[in-house]
Amino acid sequence: MNLVQSETGEPGCGGVNCAEPSCAGAAEGSFPGGAGAHRSGQWSNPKESTSVLTEEEREQAPAYLVICWDDPVNLMNYVTYVFQKVFGWDRKKAEHHMLEVHNNGRSVLVRDTLERAEHYVHLLQQYKLQATLEKE
Repeated sequence: MNLVQSETGEPGCGGVNCAEPSCAGAAEGSFPGGAGAHRSGQWSNPKESTSVLTEEEREQAPAYLVICWDDPVNLMNYVTYVFQKVFGWDRKKAEHHMLEVHNNGRSVLVRDTLERAEHYVHLLQQYKLQATLEKE
């Protein structure tokens, strides 16, 4: 979604009848999603989460595993590239997981909260990798 700037220079959702003061569409006609609908905060990067969890709370939260499965289509260099891009890993770690997928048929890539794990699975699938989510 593209954010627009309001007259004050603040980013806004561009939605009409938005109750957010900084929204560029705050004073315009009606929005099909309903009056006062603010769209700029709908999607966020899980790495930039604003909620603060202590390490203990994170360990106690239900954990989900992101698993990548071997397929006969994607080249090993491509899988390494995707792991680097999605997870921000260095080449050595990405290659380790790629070889695990190649040799063992699967690799557990990360253990995280449900929302983050779903996000990672979706990103991997966008790159045409076979990825699933499992509750630990």
